[in-house]
Amino acid sequence: MIEVGVAPDRLVVDRPAELTVRLTNVGAGTCTNIIFKLALPSQITLLRGNDRLETARLDPGESVERTIRVLPKAVGCWPAASPNFSYRDQYGITNRVSDVALPLTVAPAPAMAAAPEPELTAGLAGDDLPHNEWGLLRGWVANAGQVPLRNVVVRLAGPVTVDRDASTQELGAVPPGVRAEFSFYVRAEQSGDQVPVHILTSHTDQAGHPKRQRQTVAVRVSRQEQRLRLPHTGTGAGVGAAAAEYAGAVVVLTALELEHRAMRAHLTGTRLHSHPAGTLFDVGRLDGSGRLMMLAAAGTGNQSTAILAERAIAEFQPAAVLFVGVAGALAADLRLGDVVVATKIYFYHGGREERDGFKSQPQTWQAPHRLDQLARRVARADRWADTVHFRPVAAGEVVLNSPDSPLARQLDRHYSDAAAIEMESAGLAQAGHLNGAQQVLTIRGISDKADGRKYKSDRTGWQPKAAKRAAEFAADLCRHLDELPS
Repeated sequence: MIEVGVAPDRLVVDRPAELTVRLTNVGAGTCTNIIFKLALPSQITLLRGNDRLETARLDPGESVERTIRVLPKAVGCWPAASPNFSYRDQYGITNRVSDVALPLTVAPAPAMAAAPEPELTAGLAGDDLPHNEWGLLRGWVANAGQVPLRNVVVRLAGPVTVDRDASTQELGAVPPGVRAEFSFYVRAEQSGDQVPVHILTSHTDQAGHPKRQRQTVAVRVSRQEQRLRLPHTGTGAGVGAAAAEYAGAVVVLTALELEHRAMRAHLTGTRLHSHPAGTLFDVGRLDGSGRLMMLAAAGTGNQSTAILAERAIAEFQPAAVLFVGVAGALAADLRLGDVVVATKIYFYHGGREERDGFKSQPQTWQAPHRLDQLARRVARADRWADTVHFRPVAAGEVVLNSPDSPLARQLDRHYSDAAAIEMESAGLAQAGHLNGAQQVLTIRGISDKADGRKYKSDRTGWQPKAAKRAAEFAADLCRHLDELPS
């Protein structure tokens, strides 16, 4: 004899539930050719699963079951039935059952306590703005409630033009009691002591519904105020408000876009800073530190790197300038993915061609001692054990991909201690040298062995892997810059 049961037999209206149908042989003999079709009442909808259950054999005491997903739509007691339920008993006799009634009780949903409403407040830091000139406007969003704010986005409106490439700020999640800061580059179109600026915020509530809010704050816009630019002194003397804005900042230059992406992954709250000559810097805060970072893609080559490094030093007066990217290995002991911090930069293209051959006349720059020492201290952490190397680097204008080319032989003859080769660090080092011994440093991830197999290494993804490792070490270094002696 086959007995039918369902569990659970009590559901809640408008709440999807898993419903298990079980067939059990409660007789003394084996039953075969068992077919059961469940007919749900109209008040309960089948959402997912097969409501037909078949099995060839059930021995005494054995069960078979199937789980479906249903949605109760009305409160009450609603019996489920079966239009097709049959099996053969131990004597081979077919039994057809037509009186199946499986009561299912649908209860009303319990009263829900009202979810606490998030309390979002926003304001501006009170910075004065110059009239009809670009200036930095800072603000904040605070969560004064008891539930987290999610997907918080901030925009500005009013008589101000916002930099269109950074017109919104995505702050992400803001937990209760936390205040998140934002900043926009704006140009005020109206002057006065009470110029209204509208802070437009949006976030997602507990139920996943979007919420929007608008708050108006008055700011002072003066026709007399001029945006103060940093002098090209390299000393930081008399810099004024802009120097305070960028105090302690670090500039990071890259050659390739994949290097730029790897470094940008460590920045939060990024916005655009446009240099008058057209160079675009991504400005953001280093995650886990809050240090201000300026990131730009210089492209390949020492000349463009020198120009952009000089431009960044004059614009921001940074605490340090780093070049972060990938390089080819010259030293056999370096592995793909290792990081090389340049202790010395060789510009190997300098020289004189004579009848008896090429006479090397390289330019050489040492890494700044204080920055080198701090990088070594950071590299002693367990996570960097045996993967960060402090070695000289050769920089020129050629991609080396052969171990027996004339360039490879030249490097081995004149720069045998160089561990890696790349195309930008000489430009960085020269810019640092010409700017009052600016703290500059090269950090490179090894993406190939410069041995004729570069394209294979590139195809297997070593460039982004090496760039990621170099960016991770650079970020670690920047988090410890406060330890750098003045």
